[in-house]
Amino acid sequence: MLVLMTEAQLPAWVDFGADLRRRRTQAGLTLDQLARHTTVESGMLGKIERATRAAKRDTATELDLFFRTDGALLRKWESAALASSDSPEWFRQVTRSEERATEIRTWAPILVPGFLQVDGYARSVFRAGRPLDTPKDVERLVAARMGRFRVLLRDDGPAHWVVLCESVLRRAMGGTETMRKQLEVLANLAESQRVRVQIVPHDLPDHPGASGPFRLLHTQDGETVVYGDSTGGGQIFDSPAEVRRHVCLFGDLQAVAWSPTSSLQAIRRAHDEL
Repeated sequence: MLVLMTEAQLPAWVDFGADLRRRRTQAGLTLDQLARHTTVESGMLGKIERATRAAKRDTATELDLFFRTDGALLRKWESAALASSDSPEWFRQVTRSEERATEIRTWAPILVPGFLQVDGYARSVFRAGRPLDTPKDVERLVAARMGRFRVLLRDDGPAHWVVLCESVLRRAMGGTETMRKQLEVLANLAESQRVRVQIVPHDLPDHPGASGPFRLLHTQDGETVVYGDSTGGGQIFDSPAEVRRHVCLFGDLQAVAWSPTSSLQAIRRAHDEL
């Protein structure tokens, strides 16, 4: 007797597959017809729809562009990839908070914040900070970081306020050309006001941000949480006392920082001096 083996579904990918199937059927396309517009075979597309295979980021990008979803499919891919990974709970929690955020305020005293990093800069950060990781591990982390860049900076994404220490502009992670690209992207985002950037002078005495990097995430339901970054991972704080303390800290940092206009000039100057 012939026994047919049914492939098991991957729970994290059910929503992504269902969304893809819905968009395909609404467009009146068969799997074969959709495959002609992508680099993925119809059989694999069917498996992705049935959630028996995970989609690759490149596939999600192709489908997002074809269906003109303006990043919606990519965001579903990001959620599915995160849910199916072995990411620690603190990372999952902060990513969920990012997805719900209407406003994110970031203090970065050492490096350009992860969601603003270009690929070469991110690769250098991971290589330097994770010496035991394989090149494949590093590339996986870089790809995930580039995904967060696209998700958090989408047109309908949260508003961003970023305060950087001036020394961040002078620390050439990845070499001169990579840093020039990083500063150009940062300057363009600041100039377009996609991200409001202010710079704190590196020689400021009694620095209010000396305790380390953090982010304030304000969500659409009125909740505010604090994400504290560290080399060993991150930590979420949502107690009223910690939230108030970090809100005050961020206000102090903005008070001692240069204006957005002067900060943009500082970024452009650092770029030109490389």
